[in-house]
Amino acid sequence: MDVFRLTIQASPARLDMQAQNLRLDTRMPAASMEITKEKGSVSVQAEHPRLSVDATEAKSEEGHETVAQLVSDFAQRGKQAVDEAARQYNEMGRVYRSMARNKNAIARHALEQAVPAMPTYGLRFVPSAPPQISFTDNVFSYSIQPDQTHIQWTIHQSASISEDRPAQISIWMAQQPELHFSAQA
Repeated sequence: MDVFRLTIQASPARLDMQAQNLRLDTRMPAASMEITKEKGSVSVQAEHPRLSVDATEAKSEEGHETVAQLVSDFAQRGKQAVDEAARQYNEMGRVYRSMARNKNAIARHALEQAVPAMPTYGLRFVPSAPPQISFTDNVFSYSIQPDQTHIQWTIHQSASISEDRPAQISIWMAQQPELHFSAQA
């Protein structure tokens, strides 16, 4: 069996381009500016009013605690809570073990869980020691000396522009497009 084979070979066109940028030269005389500044000053003296209330003694009589006392109390309560939880779990285990022998154990356990112990609080409303109060009045004074600025400048309006090199773009065909066909039987 004969196989017909067609071969196509193409060469693309190629364009080359070369550009030369325009170069301008601008000359402008320098401007000059002189700024002188005499520094001002601001002087402010202020003492804010102060109110000092020392109620440590009165608060401690009412039962208020300092931060150190609160931390210590919370740590102690935490230890007590852990001990109490361990005691309750131990008691519950003992009750559950005795349920087979004692028919009232379930009723007694339910009653203990239903009626918790009520906490008691001691309250005092008026402390015997009054707070210590002291007041210092405010003092405020100021003086302002503003800045002084002097500006002198010189600007020249004329500028010279000269063309050093003109712009140029060159484009040419470096390779012609070609297409070749060949057939074989």
